[in-house]
Amino acid sequence: MKCIICDKHKDFASYVGEPIAIKNGMVIAHMPVIDDQPATRGHLLIEPLRHVTDASELTEDEAMALGLFVRNGIKLVTKELAAEHAYVFRINDKVPHFHVHIVPRYSGTPTEHWGTKIMDWKGSPKLSSEEIKALSFQLKKSW
Repeated sequence: MKCIICDKHKDFASYVGEPIAIKNGMVIAHMPVIDDQPATRGHLLIEPLRHVTDASELTEDEAMALGLFVRNGIKLVTKELAAEHAYVFRINDKVPHFHVHIVPRYSGTPTEHWGTKIMDWKGSPKLSSEEIKALSFQLKKSW
């Protein structure tokens, strides 16, 4: 079975530049541009490097790294990128590889786009692939 996340793990440089951090089999990186759709600035993904479909399949070390990455990812987007809030979602409807989204909410986001509707707001700051690579390098240094 083909998995877009497993493919990304084989060639991070093509998708997002360098991962922000890797620890105990987990990785945190910026959301890539998918199907020519720019990514929201600071939209981070936390994923196990091995293919698992559900958090219940994580090892204890992977689960501990997940918790640290959620905490530190929120710190990155709120302190380094000046997001006023950060959402944490696990959706997994389209891609059968467990992953967690950290999605920043910036000042000026209309309240009708708060919560799970944040990813539908077209007015959020968007980044191209090259901008994602530069931001990923910056965030890695701040990690």
